Amino acid sequence: MSPLFRFVFSAVLAVSWPVAAARASSFVGRDAGFTGARACTVASVSALASTRAPALASSLVQAGAPAFRARDFEIELAELASPDPSATAAALSLLLAGGDGAVRAACAGFAGETASVRRVRARFLALAVGPDTLREVLVLLDDPDPAVRRALIAGLGSPRLAVGTVQDQVVDALVARLAREGESAVRLELCATLGRAASDRALDALEASLVPPSSGATPSSGATPNDGATPNDRAPAKASATTGAATGADAAVAGFAAASREGRAAAQALAARPAGRARIVAWLDRAFTRDERGAGGTRSVPESALEEWLANGLGEGLAETSRLASLERDVRIFGRLARHPSARVRARVDGAVDAYFERLRFLGEHARADAAGVGLLGHGLNDVELRLSAARGVLEDGREPEAALAPADALVQELGSGLDVTRRRALAAAYVLRGAGELCARRIDDADRSFAHGAAVLDALLEEHVELHDEDLDGFAIEALDLRGVAEAWRLLADVLAGKGPLHATVLDHAREVHRCSLRAHVLRRARADGPSAYSLDAILLHRSGPLQLFAINARAGGVPRDARLAALRRFGDALATVAPDEMPGFHAAAAPAVIADFTADPSRFEFFRAVRETERKAAARAGRNWPVDDASFAARMRQERWPSDLALTLSAALREDGRAAEARDVAESLRDALERHELRQFYGIENLIALAERSLGDSYTDQNDGERADQMLNRALERLTALEETARTSAELAVFEKGLKRQRAGILRSLAVNANVKRKQPALALEYFERSLALEEDESSRVLLACYRARAGRAAEARALLAEIPDAPVHYYNLACTWALLGERETALAYLARELADPDASKGSRERQKAWAKDDPDLVSLYADPRFQELVK
Repeated sequence: MSPLFRFVFSAVLAVSWPVAAARASSFVGRDAGFTGARACTVASVSALASTRAPALASSLVQAGAPAFRARDFEIELAELASPDPSATAAALSLLLAGGDGAVRAACAGFAGETASVRRVRARFLALAVGPDTLREVLVLLDDPDPAVRRALIAGLGSPRLAVGTVQDQVVDALVARLAREGESAVRLELCATLGRAASDRALDALEASLVPPSSGATPSSGATPNDGATPNDRAPAKASATTGAATGADAAVAGFAAASREGRAAAQALAARPAGRARIVAWLDRAFTRDERGAGGTRSVPESALEEWLANGLGEGLAETSRLASLERDVRIFGRLARHPSARVRARVDGAVDAYFERLRFLGEHARADAAGVGLLGHGLNDVELRLSAARGVLEDGREPEAALAPADALVQELGSGLDVTRRRALAAAYVLRGAGELCARRIDDADRSFAHGAAVLDALLEEHVELHDEDLDGFAIEALDLRGVAEAWRLLADVLAGKGPLHATVLDHAREVHRCSLRAHVLRRARADGPSAYSLDAILLHRSGPLQLFAINARAGGVPRDARLAALRRFGDALATVAPDEMPGFHAAAAPAVIADFTADPSRFEFFRAVRETERKAAARAGRNWPVDDASFAARMRQERWPSDLALTLSAALREDGRAAEARDVAESLRDALERHELRQFYGIENLIALAERSLGDSYTDQNDGERADQMLNRALERLTALEETARTSAELAVFEKGLKRQRAGILRSLAVNANVKRKQPALALEYFERSLALEEDESSRVLLACYRARAGRAAEARALLAEIPDAPVHYYNLACTWALLGERETALAYLARELADPDASKGSRERQKAWAKDDPDLVSLYADPRFQELVK
């Protein structure tokens, strides 16, 4: 974010808040008309950007909560279309506080308004529609403006409407709209909203929408002249033809593309829920079984759907239904996909296999993962990667470290004589995994030799890449450089585990080599057309074969106690901060000469950027421009391309999980303070990291039972992310980050909800925060929490329906215990709590942390008097 834009945006917020506050104050004293939970929605738009928002909500509740008059609604609805952003934001905040009355006022006379007015009102209705106003909003779905229809349809996915017969009404309306909707963008929104509904009818509609692109057909539910559709409901291909801007062939291509996009959207939405994933698995199982009988079943599965499912959903679905089927089914499906005639489908199979194993381990199905690793061999998949995955899986599962050596050793022996580039890279990966197993077994010298062997193999490959440069090999070279950095990161971790300080010679050598690999990959990524605009050490630090994932933050890692691993991680970060201080905020760099602390002063690290400088100089010369960049300016610009790592956030979260909230807070504070002084402070990414550091601080305060300070810090983080998200909506350059920002904001709202419920004892406020979070992102974790909130509200049937979708995974045990306790199922609740507290991989600190939570959690109050509960938490 530019400094000027940030100044302007801050000014808008500063103006809009007092306007909203003044109007709200003028309403106080009228008749009471809405609940405390609804009052809190005053903070949901412009007020979200201020830490004072909850204070206003509280003051309105305490003052008696106003009942708005019809004239008040008319004034605020007119302000929604104001060109003044502050007036619009204030009006929206107050209308949200007006509840169902405001919704009905916005619906009245809706059709007679101009398109621009209907659009802004539709956005308000999407935020405010509830069970009691659903009927009025559904009538508006036939609006002639596609933008209005899209906004209203998105609002129908609100968690407020995901209840019993209300959800049935929503699904019926959406399915009916899909049957006559001809606008492609609106159909995409319909698919996404149907994918959020826990309804068989919604899943039926999504399956019916999967139109094979190869058929050339437009969506089967496209509008016809007699179906009541308005002119704006015409199919996209027809619309383009009427303009004269496209030929008949162009229109056919447009219709083909629209059908493909809609098929992909339906496929993606179908994969969003466990029940949908189960349907996908059953469909493919039937299709591939027919293929084996010569019945041509594969042709019944749209290729675009296969691509979507392989990228997201199929691997998880196979793992989730693994208890209900044999391994032969999984082998059959993956084997058929590995031999699929489409190269695009085949290219995605390895990723789905990875997701399959990851999900099996997430569900605690370690034995099945082992069996699948053997069963899938020899069926057309990448057998080398399967065996590498098996070695990683043993380390991830925390079994005896020596067990990881067997598959790695076998690969080293098998691949050692191969000359193929791909086999040699796999050999290096096998050496790295063998070294990881040896390190976990505390065989430090053996581990160092294995890492060195892997590094040597990669160095030889990379030298060949320099001599025989080919753009097609750049992607391979980047992967090899990342793995080369991983090997060096393991060696660095072994050094600090042995007690060596940040200025020890070998520590500095390994730390500089990690950074050197990252810089070299930076230059290659920079040259690619699809390369990022900023680069960091995180590509190496978060590598799936790296020391963080397999050792330092892996709760199940064997061989070394958790407290020793976390201490080593902090020293590991300090060592990297010594050679790259601006890239490792939150850690403490040792005092070192410039050649160590500044990569632009280190010839061995800055040499790769000479090619960048020469390329830019030649490009300027060809364009007839001067290139007046001196050495210092060029070095400063290259430093600006190096982005800070978020390793300190990872360390803070690991410390919190281990029950060390004070230490976690210290790390998060160090990170925030370093970022606020950072030379790239003016860029949006730093602001994002500061918000995440503030969330970590807020979570730490929650752990320390300081609910008020936690609320303040989390709201401050929310303010930053809200401002960033608003900027992303108006900036083409930042639009790609909007989805990630929304996900992060949802996470902060969940933290606020937990803090409000458990520490501040304000369940109504907790519900408000949680529903706002759910409107931004709905995933498996949020559905577990939604079941808990439904149970807390006495809506037992809805809670039980949600619980039927939740897998019995260890990560959910605690929240499942809370939900069953709220439902009055004491035995089930105690069983889940016992499983949570009996986790053999939990450290003493993490177990004590969970016990402390349980003793103070109002959701478990029905268990407090039970002697078994007292025994569990003592």
